[in-house]
Amino acid sequence: MEIIKRLDVKPQTKLGYTYLLKNLERNGFDWSATPRQMQEFLNAYEPQKRLDLWNVILVIKRENGDDIREMKDIRAEMQGDNRDAIHHKLTDLTIMSNADFKTKMLNLHTEGKYMSYILNYLCYHYGVRNEDLRICFNGTEGDNYLVDTKKGIEYVRRKYKTIGSYGVKKHLITNGFFRIAYNNIPDGINTYGTMSNYLKGKLIMNEGKIFKMRIKYLEELGDTEKIQELACSRGTSISTVLSNYNVNCKKYIIHE
Repeated sequence: MEIIKRLDVKPQTKLGYTYLLKNLERNGFDWSATPRQMQEFLNAYEPQKRLDLWNVILVIKRENGDDIREMKDIRAEMQGDNRDAIHHKLTDLTIMSNADFKTKMLNLHTEGKYMSYILNYLCYHYGVRNEDLRICFNGTEGDNYLVDTKKGIEYVRRKYKTIGSYGVKKHLITNGFFRIAYNNIPDGINTYGTMSNYLKGKLIMNEGKIFKMRIKYLEELGDTEKIQELACSRGTSISTVLSNYNVNCKKYIIHE
C-alpha cells in the first residue's frame, strides 16, 4: 500500500489500484511466484479484470526495481485476450437499427415527451455519456447546459469524463424539432441521484448501446469521417471506439 501512496498518479487512480491490490491479497496472491505462475493465478478472472490486476502487479514490481520484461510480454498477451473477449460480446449484442431508433425518437417528440426526445437526441448526435446529460436549461451557470442563441441552441459541456484530455465541448443545434422541445422544457435536470437511474425509461436504449448503434450504422456506410466526428464529440479515441464499440468487429485503422 505504501508504494501506491508514493505513486505520482491521480487520487482516483490510487483508489483504483488500492481496491485491486486488496482484491489480490484477499484471494491469497503470492508475490514471490514466477510471472507465469502469477498469470495462471489470474486466469480465474474475466479478461478485463485480469488485465487490470496485472497492471497493478506490474506497477508494484516496477516500483520495487524488479525485472518486468517478461511481465510486459504477458500483458501484451492479456491485452489480446481482452480484445477478443470484447469482440465476442459485441458480436452477440443485439442492437436496434438506426432507422428504428430515429422513428422512436421522433415518436417521443410527437407524443410531447420533450425531455426524453432531447436526451435521446443528444446521445444520438453527439455520443454523450450519462453524466453529460446532467444539464441545465435557459442559462449558463451549470457545468453542462443548453442555451438559446441567435444561431441556434448551444449545448456546452464543461464537466464530462474525459474533459482533461479533450477540453470544453460546444455544439450548435439548429434542428427545428429540437428547438420546439427545448422551448417546452422550463427547467433543467434537477437530480442529485445517479444519472443511470434518472435516465431509465427516458432513453430508448442506454447511452452505450446508442453509441454502438451509431458506430455500426456509420461503419456499414463506410463513413469514417463521421465516425471520427462522433468519437471527437464523445471525447474518446478512435482506437477505443474501434475496440470497444465496433459491433461489426472489422479490424481496420482510422488515423487519429
